Amino acid sequence: MKTTWKVLGMLALVAGMFGCRCMAPGSKNVFTAQLSGQQEMPAVTTDASGTARFYVNQNDSKVHYKLVVHQLTDVTMAHLHLGMIGANGEPIVGLYPKEMSSMEMPSMGIGMTKEIHGTFNGVLAKGSFTTNDLAGFMKGKTIADLVSEIKQGDVYINVHTKQHPDGEIRGQLHAATMP
Repeated sequence: MKTTWKVLGMLALVAGMFGCRCMAPGSKNVFTAQLSGQQEMPAVTTDASGTARFYVNQNDSKVHYKLVVHQLTDVTMAHLHLGMIGANGEPIVGLYPKEMSSMEMPSMGIGMTKEIHGTFNGVLAKGSFTTNDLAGFMKGKTIADLVSEIKQGDVYINVHTKQHPDGEIRGQLHAATMP
């Protein structure tokens, strides 16, 4: 029985790795991020980590994404932020939960969140967003404008938790190297 579960687990892992790659075949812009507490500002000591992948469709009208996290406890939200390495910036796209509101500012001590209680491992967020979902400094701009910011190194992904409301893990988006 244990062998069956191990095999099923490995199949799920392989399917997950390749499933995200198939979301937007032929995409000209693919971006990834490796998330850790060391990249937070200030740095956070944590065993948590994550990976994220973003695909922009051919006409720059939609971004598909998948965010996988490991060892995160009491997750409250995840966003894309506008900010270079070593600097904090405001949220520009809500990833988890998908909806953004002006009240989702952890530094203000308030937030409309969908908290996950306990330790979470797996796909935290998977979906897509368009120009209409952009907020903050990106509100009214296009996906092509967002891609330009990412290529300049000015966009990061941040996952917030109850223990670290300003963010427990973070990763700067960069162009993916495709095999």
